Amino acid sequence: MELTEILTHAHNNELTPIVPTPILKIKRQNAFTLIEMSIVMVIIGLIVAAISAAQGMVKQNQLRTVMSDLAFYQSALNTFKSTFGALPGDMRNATTIWPTTTNGNGNGYIETSAGEDLPSWQQLALAGIIPGNYKGTGGQIPGVTVPALKYDTSVGFDYDQANGVTFFGLLNFGNNFNMMTISGSLNACCGQLNGGAFKAIDTYNIDSKIDDGIPNTGNIMASAGFPNISAGFCTTQQYTAPLGAIVNYVLTDNGPNCRIYYPNSSTVGIIVRIRRITMPQLPCW
Repeated sequence: MELTEILTHAHNNELTPIVPTPILKIKRQNAFTLIEMSIVMVIIGLIVAAISAAQGMVKQNQLRTVMSDLAFYQSALNTFKSTFGALPGDMRNATTIWPTTTNGNGNGYIETSAGEDLPSWQQLALAGIIPGNYKGTGGQIPGVTVPALKYDTSVGFDYDQANGVTFFGLLNFGNNFNMMTISGSLNACCGQLNGGAFKAIDTYNIDSKIDDGIPNTGNIMASAGFPNISAGFCTTQQYTAPLGAIVNYVLTDNGPNCRIYYPNSSTVGIIVRIRRITMPQLPCW
């Protein structure tokens, strides 16, 4: 019997006809194979490594810029003194050469209290020893009254003179000495820049490249800046530690808490303090 006859016979006997159910074809979804996933992970790893390497190169270039600036401004100060027989800003007869500047008291120090710090940069620029054009009066404004750090224009340099301050028990600087500072703002209490500028690891790298990598010895010294001037920030002990104390960098301190002291071996007798963020109305030191 043919299929049509069976269906017709079933229908005549009031049976429900049998309708064949269509077979649905399920489309296979393609997925990543293990090899493809491995290739993707390798590519991601290479991208991350490239980004990390680039960031490391940027940081190293920044630190080299700091070291270069330190050497440049130290040399500029020495050049000015050898040329004019006095320190910039402290020069008694500066207005006879540059009428737009001011005279200093000629005591051998660049004193903020005597208003000599800003004219020092103005006179260095007027003498053509450093690039730029600085006002010589007003607040410490990076790029306007003081030079700005090359990679961070919110940070500026300045000179100052300290009285009776001992650093890590070292008295060979004498009771009075000059300091060149790098900071992002001015401490309103006394016209000094007292905040930290760098992470401990960056300060250690600068110290290691220029000097001995120890914060309380050699030509590069470091301590924490205000308001975090206490053990555990930047170094294990601060600048008030006695001579011969064992002081190390706190490499786990990731805040910009370090300031750097850079003694100049020349007769100018500079100490360079690299600092950045300060708080208003902090105690002087």
